[in-house]
Amino acid sequence: MKFFSEVFVTLFVIIDPVGTVPVFLGLTRDRSGRDRNRLAWQATVVAFAVIVVFALFGRTILDYLGVGLAALEGAGGLLLLLVALELLTGQAAEPTQAELERANVAFVPLGTPLLAGPGAIVAIMLFVQRVHGAGDGFALAAGMVAVALSVWVALRFAPVVHRVLTDNGVELVTRIAGLLLAAIAVQLVANSAIAFAHSALFESSGVQIPATVPADVQRRHFLNTFTGHNRAPVVGRSAGQPYRKEALPMTTRIEKVSAPAAEANVWIIGDDEEVIVIDPGRDPHGVLDAVGDREVLAVICTHGHADHVAAAVAVAERDDAPVALHPKDRMLWRDAHPADDADIEMEDGGIFEVADTSVEVIHAPGHTDGSVCLYCEDLGVVFTGHVLTGSGPVPHDGEFPDFAGQLTAVGEHLLTLPSDTRVLPGQGQETTIAAAEAKFDSWVSAGPALADPD
Repeated sequence: MKFFSEVFVTLFVIIDPVGTVPVFLGLTRDRSGRDRNRLAWQATVVAFAVIVVFALFGRTILDYLGVGLAALEGAGGLLLLLVALELLTGQAAEPTQAELERANVAFVPLGTPLLAGPGAIVAIMLFVQRVHGAGDGFALAAGMVAVALSVWVALRFAPVVHRVLTDNGVELVTRIAGLLLAAIAVQLVANSAIAFAHSALFESSGVQIPATVPADVQRRHFLNTFTGHNRAPVVGRSAGQPYRKEALPMTTRIEKVSAPAAEANVWIIGDDEEVIVIDPGRDPHGVLDAVGDREVLAVICTHGHADHVAAAVAVAERDDAPVALHPKDRMLWRDAHPADDADIEMEDGGIFEVADTSVEVIHAPGHTDGSVCLYCEDLGVVFTGHVLTGSGPVPHDGEFPDFAGQLTAVGEHLLTLPSDTRVLPGQGQETTIAAAEAKFDSWVSAGPALADPD
């Protein structure tokens, strides 16, 4: 019931059936009552179909086409802007009778992007990531159907609103709706343009920055704070070679945060001046107490589940530090932070520097699509999140989303590290690569029933 409520309320607010009534009235002001009723149910069906398609195949479609959410947002914004200008100016050419018979505003712009727009598409793709079993699937489907019914009711009885408002009232509402649509469209296009500009600016370093990060923060983070000194971050590996540093006296240390509210291990790596926080959990106060007056250079999340990322924004905000997350866990992240984006989209082979050492990003999907591990060769440790613990791979809510993929990631990316490498997991006690290698065959034999739920 809770999941159904979340789906319904979120989609209802984004789609805004009541707010669409003035636009519907403006687009259908020259139509007969019968035509309006037909367009009402057609727009509802189109919007519902678009949302269902993206719920089932959204991520696959975007990945196959090589299209990011920023591009989707920009395209939707441009289309909305065209509609808004017509509503604002009232200068749309009067259609002929033949054109009226051919045109169908129920498909565009009503069905999409007004109803099933970028916001609704992204939201439904996010909810799909949270489905774990038939119960969640039914709740998701029921929430989608309930919102579709709400849309149909609002549009079906729009003529009643028309009779109350009269023609002059509809004209006024149309202009207001056009102004609001124009503002929304401009914001969508602006967000998309800024995201593309940032992506191009930092393409050579493999780092992408969302549009929500202020420019002065971007410059400071990406030119200074990864190292704490005035030099650029090191990202990626050359020709597949692992990162190497000259031998120096090590001052970097690793700390494990122990706080009453902690549901997972929180790790801090750094020295007396600067640190990186790994998986801040849910308790920002406990983490910041452990950090003390040292500067937080970055907050790195090994995956997007709320028990690992809930405190990320609060911890990062104290020192205006960036939050790093693999882009494939963006939707899981939004469960805890619906209004905030991670600042850095990590890639396999990326490097973060802190104090006199560095950690290398290892993409290890399985527990989630965007799970990563962080390998520090200088200190002989790997932070594994929920990819690997002393008892083996970790499930989520008692189930393995991709057990075979998780074991493959362990075998290919972790067991190839030096055998004496310390494994610092996202829960439980630390282990070593040698110990994990000795148990690996038993994990394969035991299958998905091997571990306790996280």
